[in-house]
Amino acid sequence: MTSSDDEDSPQPPPRPLVQTEAVKEIMAKVISKQSAEKYAGQNSIFALFCYDSVDLRELLLEPWFVNCLDAHQTESSRKRYAKNHCLEMSLEDYNCPFILSNLTFLIFSDFVTQQKARKGRSQGNVMCLGNSSYKQCQSAL
Repeated sequence: MTSSDDEDSPQPPPRPLVQTEAVKEIMAKVISKQSAEKYAGQNSIFALFCYDSVDLRELLLEPWFVNCLDAHQTESSRKRYAKNHCLEMSLEDYNCPFILSNLTFLIFSDFVTQQKARKGRSQGNVMCLGNSSYKQCQSAL
C-alpha cells in the first residue's frame, strides 16, 4: 500500500478551519519532527488498542475514524493510516480521532501496562518497558 492509498481513504467531515496555515506551520515546529513522528507512532498504537476493543472503539474513537480504519484491510495499513492522521491532526481543525473527554486514567493505565518491550532481554514481555517508555506514551497522548 502506498501513501496515495491513504489519500483515497475516507477523510473526516469538513469543518471550518480555526487556524490559518501559517499559524499551523508555526505550531508544528514547537517540537522536533523526530519527536512528532515518535508521538504520532505512540498515538497510533493507542488508537489501534482502542480500535481492537469494541467498548473502547465506541467510547474513545470518532465514528469517521473507525470507518477509515475499517477501510484498511491489514494491521500495517491501519497503523500507517493512524500514524499519518495523528501527524496531521489538529484539535482546531476538528480532526482529532480521539474523544478525549471520555478518556480516563484507568483506561490509559490499562493501555500502558499492556505494552510489551520491543527490544532487549524483556522483548515481548508485558510490563517490562522502561520508565522513559511509559513517560513517552504519556507525553504523546
